[in-house]
Amino acid sequence: MKKKRRPKILIIMMYSNRALNNIRKLRFKKSIRNARLCFRDWYDEEGIFKLLNNLEDKLDAIIVSGSDYRIVDRRSPKVPEIIFKHSNKIHILAICYGMQYIAVRFGKFSNVRTRDAGYIRNYDRPLKIKYPFDIVRTKYMYNHNDIVIKVGKNMKAVMKRKDMIDILYHKKRDILGVQFHPEYYVKSGKLFFGTWLSWLSRRNS
Repeated sequence: MKKKRRPKILIIMMYSNRALNNIRKLRFKKSIRNARLCFRDWYDEEGIFKLLNNLEDKLDAIIVSGSDYRIVDRRSPKVPEIIFKHSNKIHILAICYGMQYIAVRFGKFSNVRTRDAGYIRNYDRPLKIKYPFDIVRTKYMYNHNDIVIKVGKNMKAVMKRKDMIDILYHKKRDILGVQFHPEYYVKSGKLFFGTWLSWLSRRNS
């Protein structure tokens, strides 16, 4: 019997140092159990290029991580532009900083702003996700200073509250953005990523 192929995911790490990268890598590994994870730093253009162009073992999805950089600081690193050349062929999940970058990259800089409090907030928030896939109400962790308040014309604000957007989706480009960190808690991480991978598998079958 032919062994079922496990999905292959490129995770682009946007953090500023190795210690933060290692902490987040461990959380991704604990939360995404049934996939092959390929970690690359945002500045590793050659490594990212090779994975994107490996036609014998293709990627099933790309994750853009959160970051300790600030999206409102124009000197902060950019998400590698090469992935957007594949974005209608390879699904992209952008987390926190990644989502904010998407809102700017496919919209304008005024789509994001600093929180009124002016400092980084860490908090938990229970969410019931209904689109583009359905997940029961569960707890997710937020860790951010900047927020997305608007999206471009080709994007949809899937989930929002009074002052910010929690989830956005660029259907044409097949890019999903979430402001929270689904990888932070193992329980909610397994639920989120398991549902996400099942959704990708159903679409591709």
